[in-house]
Amino acid sequence: MNGDRNALAASPEDLARSLSLRLPAEFHPLRYSFNADGTGMGDEFPGVLFDGPQHGELVTGMVMNIESYVGAPSGAEGVKLEERAVIGDDGPQILSAAPFDERLLD
Repeated sequence: MNGDRNALAASPEDLARSLSLRLPAEFHPLRYSFNADGTGMGDEFPGVLFDGPQHGELVTGMVMNIESYVGAPSGAEGVKLEERAVIGDDGPQILSAAPFDERLLD
């Protein structure tokens, strides 16, 4: 799951495609149906599906939660990873305060 934590695509379709490619196939059976969703008090629109049709758009100022559950079906444990980012004119700004240990993401 290597990659730039600041890489956020311009459309829900691009975001879904780029995030989906980062999750190894062995973890797909237990993955969340959503890669990302908006931050809010309602249904957290837009929801960016792992695969399938996307609805909505990403706009400047929108806060998105990029999240995943990574665990193998044969394993007893897994990990939930989540980042919060605000969409800016020049790309995303990660809002999460705690950095990931990159050694754990390989």
